[in-house]
Amino acid sequence: MSSLSSKFSTAETRVFWNLDVCPIPAGLSPASISANIKLALENMGYTGNMSILAYSVEKQSQEVEFESAQIKLIQQLGTRQEKVDKMYDNLLMWGIAHRSEATNVMVISDGLAPKADLVCGLVILKAQEHNILVAQPRRDTSSSTWLWESVASTWLWESLATGGSPINGQSIRPEPATPSPTCSVCSKRALRLANKRKKRRTKPCLKRPESSSSNPVPDPEDPWLFLWRGF
Repeated sequence: MSSLSSKFSTAETRVFWNLDVCPIPAGLSPASISANIKLALENMGYTGNMSILAYSVEKQSQEVEFESAQIKLIQQLGTRQEKVDKMYDNLLMWGIAHRSEATNVMVISDGLAPKADLVCGLVILKAQEHNILVAQPRRDTSSSTWLWESVASTWLWESLATGGSPINGQSIRPEPATPSPTCSVCSKRALRLANKRKKRRTKPCLKRPESSSSNPVPDPEDPWLFLWRGF
């Protein structure tokens, strides 16, 4: 895993969820959506804490379920533009609050064309070295170029909502180290060298003769004299 990827693997993830364009699929609940988003992130190597903000123009009937799932519900926002403005403001506030640390930012919404308000917010966060993740209700050709160049991973909402894989992006999960296979030729060669060393006769060490004098006169033919001079 690269150092850039590793700093995001355990970083906190904030999810900004547009409920009106990416509603809860039939048979699921706010709790299962939260669990499935976390599962999808973990499958891609993101193991840090996750928090979700959910936005809606309408009043939601599952307020208690959202609260029990620890999803902050921001509802009755008036118009679609007011909702987008609120999401944009919260994106920027997240960047300000975490300007000195790496985080993952996921936006679940449509309207991610290059000049859209939400995209401008994501560009600012990207420049601050936050990691950007996106989920859309459908493939959007108008945003494809920007998404492929600037976003780490892109999901379709129906896949993310069920814990599925993104349509693009690579996992940052570290790959397990694979031991290198032992080379049979190298092993045989090493064994032959070891056997040769065992069979090789060791030369006797030179033993300096004992001298009867406390200050002996050096013998020019003494090999120890040669070694001593070398030091």
